[in-house]
Amino acid sequence: MAIECGNAAGRKAEPMQSPRLLRVKALVKESMPAVAAGYWAARESPLWLKRNPRRHLNKFIKTKTRGIVQHGPFVGMRLIDESSWGVDGNIAPKLLGVYEKELHDIFIKVAQRRYGAIVDVGSAEGFYAVGLARMFPGVPVYAYDADPVALALTKRAAEANGVSAQVTLRGFCDPAALGNLAHADGPLLVLSDCEGYEMTLFDSEDTRSALRTSDLVIECHDLLVPKCTEKLVEIMEGTHRVTVIRAGGRDPNAFDFLAELSDSDRWQAVNEYRAYRMNWLWCDGLSAEFSALDTRTVGLRIEKTRDHHIADHCRGDGTPRVELQSGW
Repeated sequence: MAIECGNAAGRKAEPMQSPRLLRVKALVKESMPAVAAGYWAARESPLWLKRNPRRHLNKFIKTKTRGIVQHGPFVGMRLIDESSWGVDGNIAPKLLGVYEKELHDIFIKVAQRRYGAIVDVGSAEGFYAVGLARMFPGVPVYAYDADPVALALTKRAAEANGVSAQVTLRGFCDPAALGNLAHADGPLLVLSDCEGYEMTLFDSEDTRSALRTSDLVIECHDLLVPKCTEKLVEIMEGTHRVTVIRAGGRDPNAFDFLAELSDSDRWQAVNEYRAYRMNWLWCDGLSAEFSALDTRTVGLRIEKTRDHHIADHCRGDGTPRVELQSGW
């Protein structure tokens, strides 16, 4: 229930929320990280794994693709048949080439750029670490993950694709480690998928300053850290041009070899099983070397929306710092 109060001039003031509603909102906000943690723990339980609704589909798609990515920026990459997270590591959409399709234009663009090193924070089984090593021959790739199993799988994936000499495995990545890499090897291409730790990783002003000429792709875990996207935009726009990328759709009918499957099975094949709508940030360092490769050259769609006031986030020359792009 909202309570409205009038002022001396007879005009309505902003609605006030009742104490009960405020307490409920606070309780929901405090409980969301625990709910999310419970959800993911259940997803990795033996019972859930046994009931994996995509188990038969994974076998079918692995056979049809021979374990090789079919489309997208990592086409031709060989995937290992193990994962370090979730039900199946989303191997079906990865093999089809539609996994996190919202980021494909970003990777097509950065392929034209020169980096001193690539950093993958939260490498899991090495999909991005190995894919980017193949995309950037000779460029050092640092794969960070706090899970030793994930690092072992990243090592296997790198060996399967002939890039093991290019990929260095490291454990936990803190802000100081990332800042030191930027000073030593920058500009960097950084990918962050660390389940909410992104708020800590990029909260350091020294780290952000060190990364000012580097490009970042940050997966935002708003279910684990409420308003994570909004907070990261606010802190990153001081050093980078920020694009918010929203989760979009997939077309399971784009693959002829899935035509023999039912509608539900085709949709399962491209399902990434996310608990909520995902957001990513593309943080363009816009260094002098990269200035000719502005985001507009690859057709990123800029949208003014009600919840982001782009006019309030402009550079001195009037160009927007913050852009919003929907998935496609």
